[in-house]
Amino acid sequence: MPVVLHRVTDSGTVTTMRSEQGVLSLFKNTQEIWLQASIAFSVTIDEVNFEAETVERIESGDLAAIYETPECCEEALHIYFLNGIATNGIAVGRNLAVVNDITTVNDFRATAHEIGHLLGLGHTLESRERLMFQGVNGERLSRFEIETARGNALRIF
Repeated sequence: MPVVLHRVTDSGTVTTMRSEQGVLSLFKNTQEIWLQASIAFSVTIDEVNFEAETVERIESGDLAAIYETPECCEEALHIYFLNGIATNGIAVGRNLAVVNDITTVNDFRATAHEIGHLLGLGHTLESRERLMFQGVNGERLSRFEIETARGNALRIF
């Protein structure tokens, strides 16, 4: 499954502190989680600079502004790494998620969790060990989640 990892650079307060190597290392661990579902990602790294107006919109909480940038969002899942959002991460739309530089959980897990949303999974209250349990470091997928994510991955791409 194709995924583009966008490092937001030269964009004021939302500029990521993550290096390209840091993003690749983080995503290697993210891929390990998704191998439970036999979903593997073909990774492309992109460096993106937002215009001042886009930065202002993101700062005000309007993450959908990213959809209007030229880099977003075709033929792949798109994960933007930036600084200063009010949550660990958030799935913004059908193929766009954002992950904050500073997370209260393992950053690779936050990334995997947001990918779960992009693949049609919702939150669960079943077990803190589960990936889709909100705000913890769970990494396990249920059989239902595996089947749902696989089915949606095949339909999306």
